Amino acid sequence: MMETMNGFVAAGAPITPAQSAVNVPINFYEAREAFVIEMALPGYTSDAVHAAINGRMLKITAEPVRYETFEESKVFNHQFGHTPIDRTLELPDFLDPDTAEVTMADGLLRISIARRREEARQLPILDQHAKDDDAA
Repeated sequence: MMETMNGFVAAGAPITPAQSAVNVPINFYEAREAFVIEMALPGYTSDAVHAAINGRMLKITAEPVRYETFEESKVFNHQFGHTPIDRTLELPDFLDPDTAEVTMADGLLRISIARRREEARQLPILDQHAKDDDAA
C-alpha cells in the first residue's frame, strides 16, 4: 500500500494530459478515518470549484475569479489573477469513491475518501458425499 501511495504522490498521481496551465500541487495522506487529498486554491471561491468522481477518476476544476477593471485608477502593477484549473487524478483502487466528502475553507480544498471495506462473506460448504450419492 505504501508503494501505491508513494507512486500516487511522487508522480503527482496518474494525471491525464488535460492538466491545468498551472500544475496545482496536492497533498495526499492517510488520516484516521480516510485518505485525504488537499489542493491549495487561494482566491478561488467554493462556487467556482467543482469535483467529480467517475469510476476511479477524480476530476477537479476551478474557474478563475474575475476582477473588476481599475476604472479611474493608474495601475502600476497588476499580478492578481488566476488560470482555470483542470486536474484529473486516478484514485487507488483501495479507496471507495462512494464515501467521498468535499470541503473548502480558507482556499484549501479537502477531499476525504474512506478505504473500501472488505466484508467477509460466508462460503457454502458442499457435502461431497451427498453429491456422490445423487450421482449414483
